[in-house]
Amino acid sequence: SFITLAIKGWLPDFLAILVVSRDVIIVGGLIVLNFWGIDVKNTARPAWTSKLNTLLQILLVLFVLLEQTFGFYQDGARLLLVVGVTGLTLLTAAQYITRGMAMVKDEV
Repeated sequence: SFITLAIKGWLPDFLAILVVSRDVIIVGGLIVLNFWGIDVKNTARPAWTSKLNTLLQILLVLFVLLEQTFGFYQDGARLLLVVGVTGLTLLTAAQYITRGMAMVKDEV
């Protein structure tokens, strides 16, 4: 959704890159941890901040689609959602990287 909305020019390119990169980092990290023999299936759990991030991402996508469909534009509300998604995406990426490194440290 973020890639398509960015291509259409309805969301900033940096946000699509950030959201997709975070997901690639998380999935890639889990693959690496699993390859190293760390039991990620039973130990990796989503953070509540990540669930909030997902909620804001969904709300942002729906908001932008509603704006484009019905022609109402609320720059302030969209900006608030973009800032929220940006901040939570960065925060949760850092949280997951920290958690992954702690798992490696615990195994060493």
